[in-house]
Amino acid sequence: MLESNVDFLPFFFQEPVYVVDEAQGETVYQPLGENRCRILLLVEELETHHVSDSGKELLEKILLALKLSFEDVCLVNVSHCKTPNQLESKLEFKSCISFGMPPEDWQFSNFSRKYEVIKDESERAFLWADPLSEIATDVEKKKALWLSLKTLFLTE
Repeated sequence: MLESNVDFLPFFFQEPVYVVDEAQGETVYQPLGENRCRILLLVEELETHHVSDSGKELLEKILLALKLSFEDVCLVNVSHCKTPNQLESKLEFKSCISFGMPPEDWQFSNFSRKYEVIKDESERAFLWADPLSEIATDVEKKKALWLSLKTLFLTE
């Protein structure tokens, strides 16, 4: 609205008029982790801000096996952070693991096949895995994830 004074609005409308500041529509998302190793983890869980307790427990085990912790990664729940621009801090990563297919705005590279590590022209690595809830209950998916993680991290 060009006019900053809204006192005239009641003369035009009989119903209550609410003026919404445009800045209120922009939500800023605080990811989990400190991103020390520049590793981006993407999850999509509607019921929780970051990750469910069971998902967090599984991620802790995965990170521990890789000699990492949540301080080393940046965990983003894409159901609450629709685009990278909504992050509180600048997003820098050298590896991205997506647990489930990320929304288009989060597809920095072509996630073509599950459990296949793909590198882009700037040597950033991408791995598309099943959602954490599926990995937790399926031994074959755990094995596939571990083989991919070994390719991604333990050979560097």
